[in-house]
Amino acid sequence: FDAPFCLALDALRPVSQPFGAPGALTVALAGNATRLRDGQQITVVLNGPDFPSYTYVSFLVHDGTLAHLYPTPTDPARLLPARGALRLGDPALGGPAWTVGPPYGSDMIIAVASSVPLFDRPRPEDEDTATYLRELRAALQRARQRGARLAADAWLLETAAQ
Repeated sequence: FDAPFCLALDALRPVSQPFGAPGALTVALAGNATRLRDGQQITVVLNGPDFPSYTYVSFLVHDGTLAHLYPTPTDPARLLPARGALRLGDPALGGPAWTVGPPYGSDMIIAVASSVPLFDRPRPEDEDTATYLRELRAALQRARQRGARLAADAWLLETAAQ
């Protein structure tokens, strides 16, 4: 993995569950896609953990930038019920939608669930990956010290021009 992805996995590792564990948080692209082409819709499917949670979903681009897919200014954070689901980027459901465009390459979607809010204010829609991951790591550590329940998952994908 490239540096941004290593940093992301390092930040998530302390709160990640074993692969396939019952009641674990999962994030994936619709249809479990791992490759998307220019112009294709980016639809993220999240299945929440076995506890009510605030969820955070971000798209990490291989160039070091990051876009927050949830929450957003038009789709604010709300408590997801235990084992609740989110379908992000589906035009049929309304809300924000995203399509593949340059730069193309290996990207990653990360998801974090917490029984308590991790941030006291909304994150900007786009931000530097290293900055966000540093602040996410600190927020996860604070939440763990307060006894919060936490979970995380990641999905690797490839974007291409054709």
